[in-house]
Amino acid sequence: MTSNLSQHFLNGAICHNISLIIPLENFLIMFKTHPENPELAHISEYSVNEKTKYLVEHFEKIERIYSDELQQLLELIKQEDERTKDHMEDSGYDYRPIDSLREIEFIYLRMHRYSAILAAYTYLESSMFKICTQIEYTQKFSISVSDVKGKGIEKCKLYLIKMCGFDFMEINPLWSRVATLNKIRNCIMHGNGDAEKVHNSSKFIRQIESSKNITFIEQKLIMVSEEFVLASIKDIKELLLFLVKHKALIAIRVHKPSDGIAQEIQWNNPDSY
Repeated sequence: MTSNLSQHFLNGAICHNISLIIPLENFLIMFKTHPENPELAHISEYSVNEKTKYLVEHFEKIERIYSDELQQLLELIKQEDERTKDHMEDSGYDYRPIDSLREIEFIYLRMHRYSAILAAYTYLESSMFKICTQIEYTQKFSISVSDVKGKGIEKCKLYLIKMCGFDFMEINPLWSRVATLNKIRNCIMHGNGDAEKVHNSSKFIRQIESSKNITFIEQKLIMVSEEFVLASIKDIKELLLFLVKHKALIAIRVHKPSDGIAQEIQWNNPDSY
């Protein structure tokens, strides 16, 4: 029995009956394979590529499920149209496929894409904070990103520019797209996708109306396309790889910001340094 089990491990396979031989908790202890939360890992080129790859694969998998279901419903609607084409009235028409199609498009597909946007943006924001924290730790800064006023990715951007010398000018178009994504995320998060419920809604609505791959349904309810979600994940990947590259290459000097910089960066606690 022992030799057979060993051979399974040598061959890179796990015996189907291993749970009958070694309890799972003991197996994990033996081989030190304790699961680790990937959200706790450092941000690197590898982790960014793997995470964004997973986000795309998972999103597209669900998209295919909805696409197949919608095609089936469209076929049923076509068949029902053909069946009732000679009817003088629609009392005998079966509206259930149409109702199901609307349910999927207006609710489930929309919420699926909202979820993808929220997951991708959360990864971006948490990663930017991690990068700031990693730099603070390795460079032994006395000032952290939490000392900077502002919110979310804008807070991180200000810290990286003023404390670390990052140059965002070379990625202005990319940052502009991410800033738009930030507004859409906030609309989803705080207004359930209703553009009329956000701050400065008139300006935001005009921006959405001029945007590609974003539309309104049911008055001012945002509907993002599959292409928009995929493009957003690509932008997030590009931005994080830019930050990872600069984190590795840039030489940072620890210094107390001048009065002008301190005023511009707006510290939460000006007496902390």
